[in-house]
Amino acid sequence: MAQQNSTPTLSRLNSAPNVSSLALESSPKNDISWRLLQKLPSYIEPSKVLNLVLRVEYFGSWETPRDQWKTGFSLMATTSNGSEKHIKNYLLSQHAISAIKQECDAIAKALKTTFIDTTLNFSTEV
Repeated sequence: MAQQNSTPTLSRLNSAPNVSSLALESSPKNDISWRLLQKLPSYIEPSKVLNLVLRVEYFGSWETPRDQWKTGFSLMATTSNGSEKHIKNYLLSQHAISAIKQECDAIAKALKTTFIDTTLNFSTEV
């Protein structure tokens, strides 16, 4: 009686579709920069953005005393015609400063532009 070999044959190992792993990695929908660009406001034209500027802002309503406004950052895009367009606000009570700056840097890389951080001298200490 012949003993059956339980080792998979070469034809069984190669039965998966021939898909390059490089093709999967470079697919725009798998790329983090593509996802960041999809989240930008619709009025932002990526090809017209010259740089991104992060600055300190204070958020509150006119009915709220100024000393109770929340501190945060605002990310703006400077466009080729010289105007600034709002991209996103960040409240420091909801985000870590390092996470905000990492996200802004990633957005700038996705747009292939410069990230200008004007908050370098900002301190959370009172």
